[in-house]
Amino acid sequence: MELIKALPALAFWGLARWLPADAASRLGAGLGELLGRVHRKRRQVLRNLAHVYPELDDEGLSTANRESWRNAGSVLAELPHLDHIVAERVDVSIAAATEALLDAGQPVVFASAHTANWEVVPKVLAARHGPVLFVFTPFDNRHLTRALQRFRRCDGAVYVAKEGALSHMMRARREGRSIGVMGDIRVDAGEMLDLFGAKAATSIAAFRVAQRLGYPIVPVHARRTSGARFQVTLEAPLEFDDATDQGAAVELAERFNRRLEEWLRVRPNQWWCTKRRWPIREPQPARPVGEARLDGRC
Repeated sequence: MELIKALPALAFWGLARWLPADAASRLGAGLGELLGRVHRKRRQVLRNLAHVYPELDDEGLSTANRESWRNAGSVLAELPHLDHIVAERVDVSIAAATEALLDAGQPVVFASAHTANWEVVPKVLAARHGPVLFVFTPFDNRHLTRALQRFRRCDGAVYVAKEGALSHMMRARREGRSIGVMGDIRVDAGEMLDLFGAKAATSIAAFRVAQRLGYPIVPVHARRTSGARFQVTLEAPLEFDDATDQGAAVELAERFNRRLEEWLRVRPNQWWCTKRRWPIREPQPARPVGEARLDGRC
């Protein structure tokens, strides 16, 4: 039964593989837009975007929602082309302080988010700054997980499922590995930290590991520039003022949230989050039309 459920996605990836990267990206965008009209998660994506951009009117939110689904569809269609995209279609910029750390061989925690095509980030980091241990959440369907892991495979990257990942992360220093995590996911048991003016359950596990290992946190931001082309930016590191302070991991997670807010405010339509990131709030007054403008690509 799992295989039968996976067949549409596997067939779609088979088709996308035979198309040029930009054509596959456009095909995925169209499919994503269609799914965004009927999928059960469409309202949750819309609610998340309303938190990020409360000044958008209903028309603006609808546009951001549609473009977010289109971007997600492009991500799926680009998976068979990841190696080509990373080799020829990604511009990488690195803050001077981060470049100095990496050149010195200092392992770090790379903290990214589900923006643009987030799947290009691990391959970029592994190719340029490997070896890197990446924590991921498997699909419920094992056939889809296997297919995704084949697309992700590359030298210098090791993927571990988030269940049981802590022990792997703690061994990373002995192996000289950096660690890659997604910092924008909801974790029900996480700390309630400020994100866009409201408390959001936030995982600080990776920040605690970084504190114990003495790893700086390097925010990594991906953005789509046009078609299946991307810019990946390794920003200046977030370092602990006092690694012995029990509250240091929470403070660093809050600083990462400020970076996340800046990324998403510029391009909310390139963010993908289908989970309830914030507690349900009371309906807000209607927003006037034309107050905000979107910057980004669908």
